[in-house]
Amino acid sequence: MEPTRHQKAIIETAAEIWQDSPEELAFQHVVLAHLGFPRSKTDAPQFTRTSGTTSLFLQAGKLWTGTSWEDRPLPYGSVPRLMMIAITTRAIQQKTRTIELGH
Repeated sequence: MEPTRHQKAIIETAAEIWQDSPEELAFQHVVLAHLGFPRSKTDAPQFTRTSGTTSLFLQAGKLWTGTSWEDRPLPYGSVPRLMMIAITTRAIQQKTRTIELGH
């Protein structure tokens, strides 16, 4: 049976991806691809999203200012998503569970 036009496009895209070197690839965990972080700012201290049998739970943290704890908001938008992709990519490339992020 001849592949459909859609199947041919998928095969061609997969072939292009396989030709890239691992240093040029970016990785995203399947849970984050399906569920992701909040898209817009929220004042809620928690965020949950569920898809099938998988669920993501985020809880806002606190920052020590030197004299007291300050509430911090939940991450949202494209920057936290891009950071998670960069962190995941580095962990896979370096084959480590510990990633140095700096200050």
